[in-house]
Amino acid sequence: MNIAIMRIFTSLRSYYVLEDKVDRKLGNLEENVTQVFKVVFERLDNLEEVVINQKT
Repeated sequence: MNIAIMRIFTSLRSYYVLEDKVDRKLGNLEENVTQVFKVVFERLDNLEEVVINQKT
């Protein structure tokens, strides 16, 4: 019985470590996506300014 309990705790610890890794990777992904969207919107703003300047 004690061996089964220790195995359960070992499994739970493994899941906790895995969850922590996934959280860190997701955080990094969110940061990268935010940076990409920032660049995209800056470029779109620049294109909008060019189009407006060409019309005048």
